[in-house]
Amino acid sequence: KLPENIEFPLLHYSKWTEDKWKKIFNTKSIVSSENNKVLLSFVKESPNIEKFEQITFSSYNIHNADELSFICMYLMSGRLGDIERVKGNLALDNYSLKFDLVGEKYEVTGSNDLETNEVVIIGKNLNKEGLKTIFKAIK
Repeated sequence: KLPENIEFPLLHYSKWTEDKWKKIFNTKSIVSSENNKVLLSFVKESPNIEKFEQITFSSYNIHNADELSFICMYLMSGRLGDIERVKGNLALDNYSLKFDLVGEKYEVTGSNDLETNEVVIIGKNLNKEGLKTIFKAIK
């Protein structure tokens, strides 16, 4: 039995529209076999699934590599949400720093290219106001 939210096209599959294919492929399902028959079971998704959020700052006020390292360590603490990844550039006087944080590790590298300031933060349950405060974001 198909869940109510699944509409299975009655036309031959070669005549299915792209929207129907997308709906089928984007619906979670389980394929199994029983008595030499292939069974397809659709899994009803829970409405409470947490999805990743993203916040981007293109202007922020960090003055040096030490401040940047402190911020990366604070982000790893989990106090501002379940942060999965942070990636960005910090433009200083004559050089730029590129930084990348994944899980509980981060890396900061220097560059002579003058990049613009930008940081992208990806995670769940992000405290957006807290992130704005720690980056001293200017919007």
